[in-house]
Amino acid sequence: MKGTKLGRYVVDEFIGKGSMGAVYRAKDTSSGKDVALKVVESPGWKKNRRIEYFLRSAKLSLSISHPHLVKGLEVGRKWKTYYLAMELATQGSLHTYLMYRLKLSVEEVYSLVRQIVRALDFIHRKGVIHRDIKPSNILLFENDIAKLSDFDLFHPSGHKDFHKVLPKGTPHYMAPEQIKGEPLTPASDIYSLGVTIYQMLTGVTPYKGNSAEEILIKHLNFKPLPVHEATDNIPAELGKCIMKCLEKEPFRRYPDVWSFWEDFHESIPRERRALNVNKNESRA
Repeated sequence: MKGTKLGRYVVDEFIGKGSMGAVYRAKDTSSGKDVALKVVESPGWKKNRRIEYFLRSAKLSLSISHPHLVKGLEVGRKWKTYYLAMELATQGSLHTYLMYRLKLSVEEVYSLVRQIVRALDFIHRKGVIHRDIKPSNILLFENDIAKLSDFDLFHPSGHKDFHKVLPKGTPHYMAPEQIKGEPLTPASDIYSLGVTIYQMLTGVTPYKGNSAEEILIKHLNFKPLPVHEATDNIPAELGKCIMKCLEKEPFRRYPDVWSFWEDFHESIPRERRALNVNKNESRA
């Protein structure tokens, strides 16, 4: 693939594989800037439903803009190859960062959560569920900026057939109702966010297993080890906040991500917040 030209983009090194296609670093020959290029191959000349959803998700990434969402730049096609150009994460992903750090301080977690909550709140208010919140979909940029990525799994509310076509999520981070194929709500993203925060604080996900099936069964039937027992130096109220996100029944979680943020903010002592901000600062 290296050296292939797609539109005005020249493909360079492989970065990783997303839920629907491979992602490469590429050069924009018009601007000279590096971008991330998500590439999806169609098995035939006609669009199949998977390609249609990729295109719809790609166009969604072009149409909505937020400081903490990865920005889509252009969607295009060359023969059987479809692509989406996006801004390039200069500092990699949270997943890669955790591979080196294992777990993060409360101060670092606060800074990251503050940013991702705003992105989630923004898309939820537009009637969109992400469905795959996890460290590899949180990308890092200069100046400690974090952005939510992977629009492939964005779920326009009310689209009944969506789950039949697209991947259903990532086992370690899936909400119980997502595993069962039930309708998804913002509470489903709150569950996955809770798993991600649990991992950031403890260095492990709540459930381990030798297979995806074993992990999914644990999500459905087992209670996770409380955060304060999985690691030390965690404020008690913060632990309670995270465990509420991980409730099996959606109605027992927070009603919306901003309600979660208010509790999360208050659960961390002022001196341990990376930024001295008010919990009611702008939601935009």
